[in-house]
Amino acid sequence: MMPAAVRMLAAARLIDQHAFHAAALCAWPDDAAPAADVMRAVIRDCGEHVYPRWREETRENPALRAALESETSGRGHRTIRRQLEKAVSAHSSRSVYAMAIIGMAQLEEDPAAGISACHDHLPQASTRPAGARPWIAARMRRHLAAQRPLTDDDRYQLIAAFAAALDAEDFERAGILLSGGCAHVLRGETRHGPEAILVFYEDKSRQAREQFDAIAYTSSVHAVEADAVVLACADHLVLGEQQHTFRSQQRLWLDDLGRIWRIEHLDLPGQRAGMRRFAAASRRS
Repeated sequence: MMPAAVRMLAAARLIDQHAFHAAALCAWPDDAAPAADVMRAVIRDCGEHVYPRWREETRENPALRAALESETSGRGHRTIRRQLEKAVSAHSSRSVYAMAIIGMAQLEEDPAAGISACHDHLPQASTRPAGARPWIAARMRRHLAAQRPLTDDDRYQLIAAFAAALDAEDFERAGILLSGGCAHVLRGETRHGPEAILVFYEDKSRQAREQFDAIAYTSSVHAVEADAVVLACADHLVLGEQQHTFRSQQRLWLDDLGRIWRIEHLDLPGQRAGMRRFAAASRRS
């Protein structure tokens, strides 16, 4: 089985694609209980999210609140479903129908069916249709992170994998670990988004290979800090008969599901000056 950190990373990508059931199964492929719990938590959130609109459009009809409190109210699911159906008959609108379906999702024994109903009907039930599914995605990310917090070992392994991909110039693999809103900061210049960041890395590598006779990259995790991970990076350069190693660091921040959301390049004292001396000596030789 894949390590937990990798499963959570894969789950995050599935959530971004609004594949909520698949994300829960990816996070816990061998344990149905936590996968069901996270889906039920999101279904509950959807019901609470539309409840104020339900009250307004149905003139305080109690059926949706009964669905949300079905575990403690003592009312049977069949009775609550009938109440929701009556509310739809009394208030014939697409939004009331969609909210009633979300109410019924609270009663589903199969959480996969419930979260599918929320995915399909929240855009009609929400006052902001375009943001409905991204809203579900944000809630699911939050519940996943709360149920399975990222450990320091997870962060070490994920950043080590990112470093290995960059060292191998496998930029597609490195991109898997970048969040959609990732930022890269180098000497006062900031790039936003995985595409711009990966283009930067590719261009940097291509320019280095054009400039030097040979180049190899090695990186390793230098420190796992309270809020970030620090990489120690070394560029091993050959130009003519001269060899030089340029050293730097990168500080990387990860979100709660293991995706990198910020990268900062850190110059080390004397390294840029040493690089200039190496270039000058190589030109003279």
